[in-house]
Amino acid sequence: MVLGPTARSRQPSPTPDDVTPELAVDEAAGADEVAGVEVDGDETPDREAAAATRPGRLDRLRSHPAEVVLGASIVVWCIVFGRLIWQRHARFATFDFDLGHHDQAIWLLSQGKGFITVSGMPVFGHHLTLAYFAVVPLYWLGGGPQLLDLLQTAALGLSAVPIFLYARDRLGNAWQALAIGVAWLLNPTVQWLCWEAWHPETMAIPFLLTAYLLATRRRWRWYWVVLVAALAWKEDVAIAVAILGIVFAVRGERRVGLATLALGVVWFLVAYGVVMPHFNGGTNQAGIFYGALGNSPGDLVRTTLTDPTMVIDRLRDNDALGYARDLLAPFGFLPVLAPALLAVAAPQFFANILTNANFFYDIRFHYTAIILAMLALATVEGVARLRLGGLRRFGVGLVAASALATSVAWGVSPLSTDYRIGYWPLQGNARQDVLDDAVASVPDDAAVAATYYIVPHLSHRDQIYTCPNPWIPAYWGVAGVAPHDPDSNHVPAEVEWVVIDRTTHTPGSREELLLDDLLTNGEFDVVSDREGVVVARRVAPPAPPEP
Repeated sequence: MVLGPTARSRQPSPTPDDVTPELAVDEAAGADEVAGVEVDGDETPDREAAAATRPGRLDRLRSHPAEVVLGASIVVWCIVFGRLIWQRHARFATFDFDLGHHDQAIWLLSQGKGFITVSGMPVFGHHLTLAYFAVVPLYWLGGGPQLLDLLQTAALGLSAVPIFLYARDRLGNAWQALAIGVAWLLNPTVQWLCWEAWHPETMAIPFLLTAYLLATRRRWRWYWVVLVAALAWKEDVAIAVAILGIVFAVRGERRVGLATLALGVVWFLVAYGVVMPHFNGGTNQAGIFYGALGNSPGDLVRTTLTDPTMVIDRLRDNDALGYARDLLAPFGFLPVLAPALLAVAAPQFFANILTNANFFYDIRFHYTAIILAMLALATVEGVARLRLGGLRRFGVGLVAASALATSVAWGVSPLSTDYRIGYWPLQGNARQDVLDDAVASVPDDAAVAATYYIVPHLSHRDQIYTCPNPWIPAYWGVAGVAPHDPDSNHVPAEVEWVVIDRTTHTPGSREELLLDDLLTNGEFDVVSDREGVVVARRVAPPAPPEP
């Protein structure tokens, strides 16, 4: 597809289902009616204007049934998944990584602070997520984990809108566009992203989609605004933006393309090469996931050029083809017809599949977010390249059928075969009152160590640790940086309260031994011990460390 007027002349001729011209006319007429003015300019009494407004709105709805169906689908999707993720957190089924981590990060920024004790990293040492500042005002008003999850649910649901609008532009058929928009809501990965709880790159999806839509419509001023908003969620987005710039340049928008490329490259280099190492003692936490391939993007490129066998072995061991299959199947494999947009997703694909941690290349987790957005756009392009009417309708049907089938087989919606096997806490927590009371008993400003799933309920404080932290460093800090470096911007105080679920401990584990020691050496006094949930407060200073 070529951007600009040339591209428009090459698009299919509008069909009766292409409602864009009517929408503009109806909106103009509606504006006149609301103002109490007829189209010919004569004033009408307020009552007559009000009466005229009602049928005008109904007419607009009736003239755009595909948009109405899409809007209703998004509302239903957001209500269903908003309720499910709300219950998941309320029933103590969310975790320290990553909801508790992100919640504490934003709360700290709202207080003018910046060291995340959940993970042992400065806020901008973990990732350059400048968009946190956009959420900070909501925290001043009392926001927290539930708000984050609802924002993400809305972002995922509303992502169907730019997909629909782009599909309508390319296909010239609102009903075909509707099928692709609804297919997004049925996509199993979209559902899993909601289940996983808040993540910044997931929040970037609607901004990336909208930026591309605006580019195809040549609305450059808003394009840049939305593109920067997408970049602000995570530095990884910058790689996709850079490749997108190359795509635009090749398609004929040379100035915009080169500027987009430059923005993406500069943003990533500053974030990954300057800002994050500045806060992390000169290193980056992401490098630990690539093992012998290297600990930076540059190392990965060098290894690929100098020892491609090692890279090929990693791709084979991690089943790269299976990962690609699982990503493409919900889209009916039609994105393969749009290789340019697949190229935009490729860097993130390889960044995921080359790691030595299998959760990176699992379609259920947030590492697929950028890939997913590009595959949605590539699906529209793939369908648009099926020129014959019957073949195009087949393509749309294939996308819809694939989305529904994979939603049932792989998803986590009420339609899924896995809906009731435990991913969502559909039944109330048997210890709900015990856990609620345990959380409520801890003072708001106390330093706390807690069990991993209790952490997100106590993360609005300067210091909240996942036990056995801070006594025994575990999944804490960046390799090569001391967990409690006195020269850093964080010097830990004594933990004042512990809230521990004994039932999560393996007999003889370090967590169990640590808790027994804290409760028997006189440091902590048990406040409550109910159904395995122990709440204790410090009553004596910590024992001096052994030599």
